[in-house]
Amino acid sequence: MAAGAILGGTALSAFSQLQQGKAQAKALERSAEAAEKSAQLEQEAAAFNAEKHALSARQVIGATEAGFGAAGVESTSGSVLAVMAASHINAEMDRLSIIYEGDIKAFGFRQQAALDRKAAKAAKAGGILSAFATAGAGAAQAGASSGGGSAKATSSRGGGFGSAGGGGGGGRFA
Repeated sequence: MAAGAILGGTALSAFSQLQQGKAQAKALERSAEAAEKSAQLEQEAAAFNAEKHALSARQVIGATEAGFGAAGVESTSGSVLAVMAASHINAEMDRLSIIYEGDIKAFGFRQQAALDRKAAKAAKAGGILSAFATAGAGAAQAGASSGGGSAKATSSRGGGFGSAGGGGGGGRFA
């Protein structure tokens, strides 16, 4: 009778550990999906901000060229041409910098997603291993309680199979 109760409790505990591993894995997968979405949104925002900046820069450069023209300054040679070329180059560098910053942030989100996915696999595997460890310890305990031997379980929470008979076997049955 006692052995049956031990086995029933062990089965319930093992099932619980298995479900806990699955739930943790599911939560980590959701976190990974959110990080991937954040990476996508970061790149889209960077592209939008880069284009917004480029439009603003073109307006400023156009107004500057118009100002030179209104003042009667020729904008196709000399210092004016150098200033306008530098303005275009600076505007493009700013645009590329905005895109690069978005790419860096997106990369960070993608790295987090990859870590979350690995952790999800580990959580699932950990739940399975804990369930098996609990089942093994419970079986040993049930066997000992029914007079089938002197094995005793030292852990029922996935820490291994425990030592047997005081031999200090470090997770083995003697």
